[in-house]
Amino acid sequence: MVFVMLLFIVNLVSAVEVSVATGIVTFTKLNMEPIITSISFSSEVVEGKTISCDVEFWDENPESVVLKTEWFVNEELVFIGDEFSDFEEGDIVGCMVLPTDKYGSIGTSMGLSIQAQGKSGFTKFVDAITGLF
Repeated sequence: MVFVMLLFIVNLVSAVEVSVATGIVTFTKLNMEPIITSISFSSEVVEGKTISCDVEFWDENPESVVLKTEWFVNEELVFIGDEFSDFEEGDIVGCMVLPTDKYGSIGTSMGLSIQAQGKSGFTKFVDAITGLF
């Protein structure tokens, strides 16, 4: 039973160091890379609207995770940052998110894209009226 537990513990660590002189066994904990579990746009992708990518992820230390978001328009990288609004009706807008943690583990990136919609007729009318003043 002790041997089975020892094997289980060794599976959870990345390195085992044994000092022959002192008989001390040192375990170094394995750091798992962050894993994106879902990604979606924060709202409808409509011309003139500021959007972001909402990301859910798993990590042993979620407070240590940094999400890098790259924005694409018509398959061309145009911006790196959390929010984006520089697209027009008909553009294919995409975001790609890469999770990393402060321990150096890099997760697998995940992304999505959609064709941007145009402003509604009412919104265009309000924009035109507002532009007069």
